[in-house]
Amino acid sequence: MLLHATCVSFEKKGVLLQGPSGIGKSDLALRLIETGGILVADDQVDLSAKAENLFANAPEALLGKLEVRGLGIIEFPTIQNIPVKIIVDLVQKERVPRFPELEHLKILNVCIRRIFLSPFEPSCAIKIKTAVKNFGKEDQE
Repeated sequence: MLLHATCVSFEKKGVLLQGPSGIGKSDLALRLIETGGILVADDQVDLSAKAENLFANAPEALLGKLEVRGLGIIEFPTIQNIPVKIIVDLVQKERVPRFPELEHLKILNVCIRRIFLSPFEPSCAIKIKTAVKNFGKEDQE
């Protein structure tokens, strides 16, 4: 399944960034890479389900490429076949719930934890790293 989204990995856990065109997926991916993330795919993510996990890869034509507005297409190291652990729906700041309900989104019959964040908040990348760390504990319990 090909999805219009971006994916970055932290500690081999995929974070799928989705939202409307122009919301800031690639910009946020750049900031996540700067804080220790590894690019999986930008603009289009190839998703597949295996053994109750959702895996993310880049389509071959986009492998290692990230659109950096103002600079163009820049090449980055990538990692592939990463299990997606969190879906981040990127929304305007006023749509981010202060105390969110536990939400999941089902993709290819796999339920993935879903959160809503505003991509240009200064703390957005830190919130995502915190979510990966804390939600990973839930998976182990």
